[in-house]
Amino acid sequence: MVPTGIGLRETCVYWLHTHATSGLIHVEAPEEQPFTLGQFFAIWGRELDSTRIGDQVAATGEGVHAFVDGAPWTGDPRDIELFDHRAIELQLGPTPEEPLPYTFPPEY
Repeated sequence: MVPTGIGLRETCVYWLHTHATSGLIHVEAPEEQPFTLGQFFAIWGRELDSTRIGDQVAATGEGVHAFVDGAPWTGDPRDIELFDHRAIELQLGPTPEEPLPYTFPPEY
């Protein structure tokens, strides 16, 4: 679960932040530029690599499995670029499961 308020501080609003626990990452930058999931995790202060999603660490024989718009991502999950309406799912386990379908709310 992605908590609300990541990247929102009393004195600073990061260009990548969350407003709710929906998992939606809000990008609010002065100009269009590429952002990655790794940058978001850095703002959150959590690890993301092939064996760790935040505080969750893979056991022996397990790993991180990433999906982008329902398709397996074979690269480093930190390198996943953030785009409008891009569905990203991270799983931790021995083998990946079918990613869950996601429909963005109409206001997004």
